[in-house]
This record gives sequence, C-alpha cells and structure tokens, in this order.
Amino acid sequence: MSKKSLSTLINKALSNNEVSQNSELKVLLTNAQSQLQKGAADNLVATKLEHSISTYLLKHQFQAPKAMLDLSNDLQKKANWYRGLMSSITWFTN
Repeated sequence: MSKKSLSTLINKALSNNEVSQNSELKVLLTNAQSQLQKGAADNLVATKLEHSISTYLLKHQFQAPKAMLDLSNDLQKKANWYRGLMSSITWFTN
C-alpha cells in the first residue's frame, strides 16, 4: 500500500455521511491524513490508524459505520506486516 492508496482509502471513508457526521472518527481520519501529508511513513500511519479504529470499536461496543469497518479491514494486512517487521527487528537486535 502506497501513501497515495492509503490517502485514497482515508478520503473514501471521510466521504461517507455517517463518518463525516461523527466527530471522533473524523478526527482520527484527518489526523492520519495530516501525518501522511507531513511525510510520515505509510506503514506507520496505517498501523496507528488501524489501532485507533480498533480502540474506537472497543469503546463503542463494536459499533461503527461500515465505511470504517471496511477501512479497518483494508489496513489490517499492512499493519500486521509492519508489526511483524518491527517485532523481528527487536528480536534480532537484543
């Protein structure tokens, strides 16, 4: 997933009416978009955003707009890959 495709996924979720009317979700997505625009690594942004969505789901009894669930599913592969990489680096450097 490139920065452009991640940005596209975020914009798609932001364009959803349910998401755009939810201030908490809107803040999560605009913060991620801002990090991308500032040059943050797309792997890190995807991982943080996926974690934030998971936390949101826990706080709201697993209720969220479908657009957010779709975004979370799209981010999970990238986030899991990044976590695995960081775990491997930590494992071999200690």
